Amino acid sequence: MVSELWNTRPQVATTGTCCLVGVIFQQTLFIANVGDYCVGGVAAIQLSPEHNANLEGVRQELRELHPYDPQIVVLKHGVWRVKGIIQVNKLEESFNVINSRTRPLAAYLFTKDNKFKEQFVKKVSAGGLLINDTSLHLVVYTLPFGGVGDSGMGAYHGKFSFHAFTHRKAVLYRGFTGDSSLRYPPYTDRKQKCMKALVAGDVPDVQFWL
Repeated sequence: MVSELWNTRPQVATTGTCCLVGVIFQQTLFIANVGDYCVGGVAAIQLSPEHNANLEGVRQELRELHPYDPQIVVLKHGVWRVKGIIQVNKLEESFNVINSRTRPLAAYLFTKDNKFKEQFVKKVSAGGLLINDTSLHLVVYTLPFGGVGDSGMGAYHGKFSFHAFTHRKAVLYRGFTGDSSLRYPPYTDRKQKCMKALVAGDVPDVQFWL
């Protein structure tokens, strides 16, 4: 649609992510899931005004959410567009960009640098991480699948599903020997001083008050 109408109707522009494809027409953003192609077409739906980058308030919000990229929204062919890729000066800055937002359900990294892989795994907080591919961790039953923070709670897959949907009842058995009167009232000055020495790790003082 875009390639056919671009020359005659330049107000049409495209935007998208790895999962979505969209068209801006007459200041309205229409968006569809790329997976819809599998059923023979794209079913576009009109989003609410808060997704329209032609509104100054929306552009300002995007700039505040992406302080590392002053060009997060750009004006091309008379239409404001949201950049699909955020540019950083150093690779390490990408960690700050990711961690400045709500925690994603998954984060992906493509690199041959082993040191950078280790930094990515150590510093990025996400429901799951995948190096040099996308989505494959979803089908590995030995790995837990789930989010963190806003992207979800808990995890499932294989044994992780069992732990997620069952309650492990805590039971503790103990005897009466070796109990101390320090635990029970009345809490005299002697007991309190002994407890303070115990908490402070002052063993000689504890022995004195005992």
